[in-house]
Amino acid sequence: MKQTFYVGMKICGYYAVYINDDEYEQKEMVQENEIDGFIHCLKVLGYKEV
Repeated sequence: MKQTFYVGMKICGYYAVYINDDEYEQKEMVQENEIDGFIHCLKVLGYKEV
């Protein structure tokens, strides 16, 4: 199972985070002050940053 993510552009204090789970991609909008914790959680769950 391929699990990856990447952080896109910052829009009005939010980052667009694209999460790819076996070719199914979803976008999450994450507040600037929560982005580090969100990325840490994705890595703990086994997602790799691309």
